[in-house]
Amino acid sequence: MLISCLMLFGLLLFSPMPALSETAEQTEKIEVQIITDKGMEYSFQLELAHTPKSRAEGLMHRQNLSENGGMLFIWPETATRLFWMKNTPVSLDILFFDQAGRLVYLHPSATPYSLQTISSLQPVAYVVEIKGGYARQHTIEAGAYLKIITDIPPAE
Repeated sequence: MLISCLMLFGLLLFSPMPALSETAEQTEKIEVQIITDKGMEYSFQLELAHTPKSRAEGLMHRQNLSENGGMLFIWPETATRLFWMKNTPVSLDILFFDQAGRLVYLHPSATPYSLQTISSLQPVAYVVEIKGGYARQHTIEAGAYLKIITDIPPAE
């Protein structure tokens, strides 16, 4: 019996592990608040997309998103940003924030898997993706502010 247990332990210890894909559990979480012009504050734990690879992957292939989950995209410079929903099975609200953290445009409930281009319409510094319909439900509109609570590394 002891030999069987040791053999099983050895197999578990030294057997190759399957490759792990980057998931919500493995990416850095950033705490942010979105504050409406009426003073309502909504807190989120967002994954950080600050590298070309993480920005390109975004929330693709995610089957679900928690109520206060999503992704914060940052870049080294402000620019007009373009998004799409390719390979994204959940609807998202896409919020575009300027350098001061002011919400300048919101694309509500983006259609899953759509190849339609979604533009920020003007240069932005940050983009937040949250569960589709959340912004409407909580009356988050242009003019709201993004407050980043957690220190974030510089964008690459």
